[in-house]
Amino acid sequence: MTKDLPHVLSLGDFVGWRFGPIAKTVVFLITGLIMCVFILAEYTTIGTIFSDFVDTVSWPIIVIIGVVTLCYTAYGGLAVSIATDQAQGIASMILGIMLAIYVAVTYRPEIRMSDIMSDPNLGPNYFGYISIFTLPASLIGSTMMNEAFWQRVWASCDRRALHFGAGIGFCAIVVLIFLSGFGGWLAFAGGYVTADTNPNVYLMQILGNRATTAVVNNWVGVFVVLLAIVMNEGAVDSLQNGLAASISGQYLKNLPLVWTRAAVVIINIPLVIIATRGFAVLNLFLVMNLLACCAILPLIFGLIPAMSKFSTETGFVLGVFSGILGVTASGIGVCWDPADISGSFANGANWAWYSNNYDWKPFLASLAVSAIVMLTFDAGAWLLRRRCITGPGISGILMRVPGMKKITASPNWTPDGDDRVLPNWGPDDAQVKVAPVAH
Repeated sequence: MTKDLPHVLSLGDFVGWRFGPIAKTVVFLITGLIMCVFILAEYTTIGTIFSDFVDTVSWPIIVIIGVVTLCYTAYGGLAVSIATDQAQGIASMILGIMLAIYVAVTYRPEIRMSDIMSDPNLGPNYFGYISIFTLPASLIGSTMMNEAFWQRVWASCDRRALHFGAGIGFCAIVVLIFLSGFGGWLAFAGGYVTADTNPNVYLMQILGNRATTAVVNNWVGVFVVLLAIVMNEGAVDSLQNGLAASISGQYLKNLPLVWTRAAVVIINIPLVIIATRGFAVLNLFLVMNLLACCAILPLIFGLIPAMSKFSTETGFVLGVFSGILGVTASGIGVCWDPADISGSFANGANWAWYSNNYDWKPFLASLAVSAIVMLTFDAGAWLLRRRCITGPGISGILMRVPGMKKITASPNWTPDGDDRVLPNWGPDDAQVKVAPVAH
């Protein structure tokens, strides 16, 4: 992408040049929603830590982190965000090492293998097996559709630096996710978790005792909270920077930077308010992960050079929306009750998008339906083109609707793709036309 389209600085920009304005707007909406839910989950997490682990109210720390990150991100932009990412990475490793040492020294409950195997939450179970599929699908999909990560791709000095940084990040993430998950398992196995324990702070319970819900009562707890704040700020400012890149790249390209900053502030205000409600963080991530899975395979097809003459914008858009319908349909099928059709639709949509505990059916539906619909449409369109039968495509139809050029932020759009002009960046400063993709 950076080699062939050096002027593209956001995922939405790339999709716009690869497919067209309708696909670009769809990706902008998806990535924007995903980053907003990410930010909401981060605010909710730190608020829950303070309400359930520090035993105080949640809203002050949420407001403080929101204001502080907005201030230094607005001032320093991507450079400051990358610097805080480094601090976040160091803090994450320190937190993981400290928790591992502390638990190894203090964790002494008697755990018998027979008790583990008989406990549905501890032994091999349905949700453990399906996580082998749903966890990679969630992480890969949400990462690919997150502008905060793409900003790091654009900022890398060369391919070697990008691969090296990605390798380090991969190793660190694997270690930390294992320690976090294993810590939650130990909390269950040792009896630290009860029916009243907030799921958002299961990991923190191993710092307390089995008699009551854990609260900060020693130096380790204080240090963990401080590190959690650093990690939370690093994640929030990266997302805010990605959100700013998406907004400015889509609608505010020719306006002063203050407009982008104001838009990010306005978006963060309701997120801070909603975060005080204390929603289950995993459920918030579930919505985002499923939405990302609906778009990930159509996006990957568009990234493959060999499919440049095969994948179309219409197929991309149909694939994404079909994936969304497929997820919803999987929930309706699970909750179907012939005696309550309207309730089946409502309960099915809620189960599919929010309360399925990462069941495999919605994830498989999102990936399979989106891919099948896109490939089927594109195969049919390819066969028709071989017989010299062409159509206008989804942009060719919708962009003629009055006001659509403003909605998609594509005032210079033309049906033949002549608006897509690439700087050659060569010594003669020539301009090269991008070959229009099939619609």
